[in-house]
Amino acid sequence: MAAPPHADRADYICGDVVHQIKPMSAADCGAPSDDHGFVRLKEGAGFDIAAAITVEGCLIMMNFKVLAMLSLIALAACQPRTAPQLGPDGQPLPVAYRIDQEEAEAIPTRVLQQINMLRGNIGQTPLTLNPQLSAAALAHSRDMAAQNRAWHWGSDGSSPLDRVRRQGYTGHLIGENISETYENDIQTLNAWMSTRDTRDVIMDPQATALGFAWYQEPSGKLWWTLLTGS
Repeated sequence: MAAPPHADRADYICGDVVHQIKPMSAADCGAPSDDHGFVRLKEGAGFDIAAAITVEGCLIMMNFKVLAMLSLIALAACQPRTAPQLGPDGQPLPVAYRIDQEEAEAIPTRVLQQINMLRGNIGQTPLTLNPQLSAAALAHSRDMAAQNRAWHWGSDGSSPLDRVRRQGYTGHLIGENISETYENDIQTLNAWMSTRDTRDVIMDPQATALGFAWYQEPSGKLWWTLLTGS
């Protein structure tokens, strides 16, 4: 099997964000004639990693500075809340976020509602959950856990476009966001909205469809995947 196209990356740093870009041909991603790139957008402390890939050569440049600030406030208010347990020193004990059946049923709708609220703030059309995109997102979340690596290439060398086509999605794939973290869905969405490239995948004006899924390890670590399409 051919190795996935990840060699010869060029790294650069913008603020505290590390970018790794590997130029690719149109054939690599299955899109018409633009250049494409593997982009690793954010590596933070611990296991928190967020990333995005676009299937168009140029990311849409929009000024979301004001929106991003409002987003952080709105999303923080919507996070699931539980009463913290206190230790002997009176400080809250760290609690691993666990997804039970009730929470699993609530997450897709909650994420969709938050994304549509954010899009509505700037006059963008709402998204609808797409089962094919969500199936592709779930497959990749499981595969990233198996690889123990947050990136856009499957263990079989597949790209995001390959995976959505396998699930029967025939629309236009806009992009994929991924995250390896112990944070919940709203905290993860908040992190994506705080970085331009991952935010663009969510706020793309052409987007109409959303796929969202995760895989949680016994340790509590979560592998989140978000896809948008039109």
